[in-house]
Amino acid sequence: RPGSPGAAAAASRGSVCKWGGLGGGWNSPIQPLQQGGPGGLPYLVPGREAAPTLVPSDLGMGLPGVNDLGLEGDDADNCIDAVAYIEKLRQTDDLSALPVGRNIVVIGGGMTAIDVAVQTKLLGAGTVTICYRRGPEQMNASQYEQEVAQTHGVTIRHWLQPQALVRNDDGAVTGITLEYTAMNGKLSGTGETVTLDADQVFK
Repeated sequence: RPGSPGAAAAASRGSVCKWGGLGGGWNSPIQPLQQGGPGGLPYLVPGREAAPTLVPSDLGMGLPGVNDLGLEGDDADNCIDAVAYIEKLRQTDDLSALPVGRNIVVIGGGMTAIDVAVQTKLLGAGTVTICYRRGPEQMNASQYEQEVAQTHGVTIRHWLQPQALVRNDDGAVTGITLEYTAMNGKLSGTGETVTLDADQVFK
């Protein structure tokens, strides 16, 4: 049906998997995101037009790993390594087989966070929220890239750090509690929290 993960996957098979939402190249200067990839998706131009082939230099692949949340329950099936998810997305022949939540929370402020947020939104997620512990200026993703994500329906919330995962009786994540942060000489929690519904958390 329109708007479902299956429909989105069918509509954007080449554009999401082959091109990826964001891409790059080793030893190539990364230029601002451009529009005009297949399906109108944005893509990063490493000094040349991106080739519609799977290459190891796609962002989200070949990275040295991601930080664990360090929270009880972050080994749940729906608390997902963003780098591994992007790699699987790039390689799969069936995007409809990828798990896509209804309410997704992405922890982090770099290119991988932006990439997985945009991709899951394109694949049919209802709400996708990026939570980052510092301000927009401190994000590794540029202001422009943040705006591109927002244009695709991704919400970005700054000054929030993960505090606890909410889980059901089966151990699956159903939400995440985050603590507001502030910079007072050094980054610290304020003690005030907010809980977001989440049936998928990317770390």
